Amino acid sequence: MKDKRFVYGARCCWFGSISEVGHTNIGLPCCPHCGSVLYEMPDEATWWDGVDRYEAAGHLGYRAMVEWMRGKHFRSPDEGAAAYAAHMRDVKTD
Repeated sequence: MKDKRFVYGARCCWFGSISEVGHTNIGLPCCPHCGSVLYEMPDEATWWDGVDRYEAAGHLGYRAMVEWMRGKHFRSPDEGAAAYAAHMRDVKTD
């Protein structure tokens, strides 16, 4: 049976499936970029449900930003949001 857990950094803004994690020197799953410990959810659908609820609570564009952040690593939400804003500025000037 495939492990469907979905994880996200406790001290960073990386997220992904359990199969994408790194491991500490004692074998614990961690962020593959910085080694942050991880929180987990039962599956990816649970993750996106939370993202959609947050956007519906008045944070227009949140899901688009989070989708863009997938596969990237940021030390904080502010760093990720700033990178996304810069990306969007670049897209509009092309």
